[in-house]
Amino acid sequence: MRPEFSNGSKPTYSHILWDWNGTLMDDLSLCVEITNLMLRARRLPTIDIDTHHALFDFPIDVYYRRLGIDFDQEDFPQINLEFSNAYEKRRTECQLHPHTREALANFQQAGFEQSILSAYPQHTLEEIVEFYGLSGFFTQLFGPGKLMGEGKIERGRECLAALETEPGNIVLIGDTMHDHEVAQALGIDCILLCHGHHSRQRLQKCGVPVVESLQSVQARFLHPHQS
Repeated sequence: MRPEFSNGSKPTYSHILWDWNGTLMDDLSLCVEITNLMLRARRLPTIDIDTHHALFDFPIDVYYRRLGIDFDQEDFPQINLEFSNAYEKRRTECQLHPHTREALANFQQAGFEQSILSAYPQHTLEEIVEFYGLSGFFTQLFGPGKLMGEGKIERGRECLAALETEPGNIVLIGDTMHDHEVAQALGIDCILLCHGHHSRQRLQKCGVPVVESLQSVQARFLHPHQS
């Protein structure tokens, strides 16, 4: 049984393509904290989670501009590196979202293949997934080769080619409007979780299913009469 979409159809999926940051790993508070350290260093107004939800976007330089960082005075790659270095030092402080391991195990047991498509650099994505003991759930991990926050569309095309699965059999599950943009560019379906970096209000503009939690995702896939 597959999740019912607004048009009443039940697409048949065989592969779930997960986003990582904000979708499976709960790094929202850490990202806001590091961002505020950077803003204080520049004597700019700090933000809270609601402001982050409203302003966060891809490409990341758009987000930094919205926060008031002046790229006529500063170098974007250096600012991105500043954030990435601070994040890497503290990434293991983060927790997985509730029911992450349960969801991955249940989908695996139900016969779904699962992979990750992330804006998190490839080598660090592999390290952090291993740190949380989740590597065995995934067919492949796909992240960019350079800094955090780079776009995912081109990497997503490589991902689809490597998976050798029909796009109609793949669903991307993420937590931002950019995940929806990636899914559209790849020609695959998308479900969005509102426990990450974008609010429900923003995600609902995408016109795809928006759910509260990984338990809700499981309900749509594995127990459709409960969703």
